[in-house]
Amino acid sequence: MTVTERRAREKEARRSQILDAARELFFDKGFEGTTVEDIADRSELSKGTIYLYFPSKEEVYVSIMLEGSTILYEMLKEAASVDLPADDVLRRMGHAYYRFYREYTGYFRMLFLYYYSSLEIHKKISTELCRRCDERAMQSINLAAEMIQRGVDQGLFKPCNSLDFAILSWTCQNGIILLGEKGEDRHLNLPTSSEKLHELFLESMIVSLKAGSSN
Repeated sequence: MTVTERRAREKEARRSQILDAARELFFDKGFEGTTVEDIADRSELSKGTIYLYFPSKEEVYVSIMLEGSTILYEMLKEAASVDLPADDVLRRMGHAYYRFYREYTGYFRMLFLYYYSSLEIHKKISTELCRRCDERAMQSINLAAEMIQRGVDQGLFKPCNSLDFAILSWTCQNGIILLGEKGEDRHLNLPTSSEKLHELFLESMIVSLKAGSSN
């Protein structure tokens, strides 16, 4: 191994060390409750070393958030990679989305309880990192749009704007999950659960796609 290769490997190991420490803190304490000092202490590195690898706490946060976006995309991609009618595949993708929330709750909270609800964070991360996050989000949405269009091509769904429906699906699923995440379903004594509402939404969307809607 050359000196250059060894240094590159050491640099990547140090970066992973920082991310591993920060991930635990963000999952446990959230963005606002975590400081760069906390990350330095948990990773057993100096605060200055953290800034050598990441220019801000936001950059660390979004780098970890991007991991979650990638996991979600891979779960949706796997759900879509079956030879079934489009409506069945959309159900699989919807279930995969809810499973991502259940199995990777920390990542889900990072994605939808802070990043997409805060405009300030976008001002404190690099243009390249922001681009990668937006690109990954659109890849997931486009998977759903492609499946909806497949349903149109198969004659299962009426002609529609598939991207609009995909975005609608994304926003509605998030709203339903966050209803349960924030405890509003219990606080309001709603006679149902977010999981049941999520299932009802999936079926309602498929019914709407089959019945037809204006472009």
